[in-house]
Amino acid sequence: MQLDRSRFVATVDLQAVRAALSEWSWLLRREDAWEPVLVSVSGDVFMAHDSGEVFWLDTGAGKVSRICASVAEFEASLEDRKTASDWLLVPVVEELLSSGRSLAPGQCFGFTILPVFKEGSYAARNRFALSALEHVRVTGDLHNQIQGLEDGQQVRLSVVE
Repeated sequence: MQLDRSRFVATVDLQAVRAALSEWSWLLRREDAWEPVLVSVSGDVFMAHDSGEVFWLDTGAGKVSRICASVAEFEASLEDRKTASDWLLVPVVEELLSSGRSLAPGQCFGFTILPVFKEGSYAARNRFALSALEHVRVTGDLHNQIQGLEDGQQVRLSVVE
């Protein structure tokens, strides 16, 4: 059975996502061109590099991984239910949607606590709806601030308005 990808892809302006990726410039080399291809409902960004390869920006872990040699290969790979399930966190999103949670256009399910922190996880219970652009910006900024810290090191977050 084919996966209905539309349930797992966020409805966002990809040019605005491209601008939000500036918060990830510490991880994504500035001299490289990164073009967002897809934003998942779970808040990850899939990007085409100027080499043509496609990379997965895991906003929970603060890591980028090469997953395909081309956008065409990426699109074809998403036709495979298991691959799409892994990349788009289908089980988590299905749990959220079946519990009655929904998203407005431009939103994704972000993290209450980032998975890189001891209390954080990718689970549905650690998710809430927010602007996908805000999610991309904030996770990039937070990961930038904690990069280089050793596992188990205590972190104190302060919200400043």
